Amino acid sequence: MNKKVFIIIIICLILARIGYSFTKYEKPSNNTKVESNIAEKNLGEIIEISDYASLENYLSLDEINFLVIGKSGCEFCESYKPVLKEIAKNYEVKILYVDTKKLSSEDLNLLRNSEIIIPAECTDSHLDEHLNYSFGTPLTLFIKNYDTINCIRGYKNYDYTKSIVEYVYN
Repeated sequence: MNKKVFIIIIICLILARIGYSFTKYEKPSNNTKVESNIAEKNLGEIIEISDYASLENYLSLDEINFLVIGKSGCEFCESYKPVLKEIAKNYEVKILYVDTKKLSSEDLNLLRNSEIIIPAECTDSHLDEHLNYSFGTPLTLFIKNYDTINCIRGYKNYDYTKSIVEYVYN
């Protein structure tokens, strides 16, 4: 890689980290009301999340949220969808799927600046990172009360995904 390109990339990453500290999004207060039956709806299904407010409604519930972040045109994301459908059906879990290309730029910024953490085992830096860190898709996060309790990096087959789901939900 050309030294100039490498230096430019490093400078951009440093500037992005600095910018994040000034634009950090704060999680919603406990005053946010969510329908109590939202927790029981859609078990065994993949729910397409089209805006950040909808995602926030699910994340505010006191339950484990199975969140997959993907994007249109991602071959691995498309290959992962049948695995997710089978997991949702067999384990009667609700899977939240966010297609980053379908979010508005405002909602994408809210997602990237949220308090959602990518655990170290799912980052190249091997450090916990926020979503404004560059990450590959699909990225699967298991979140409860805004704390990420586990993750799956990239496409994984049914058996691998099943083992993580069984670990997280048991």
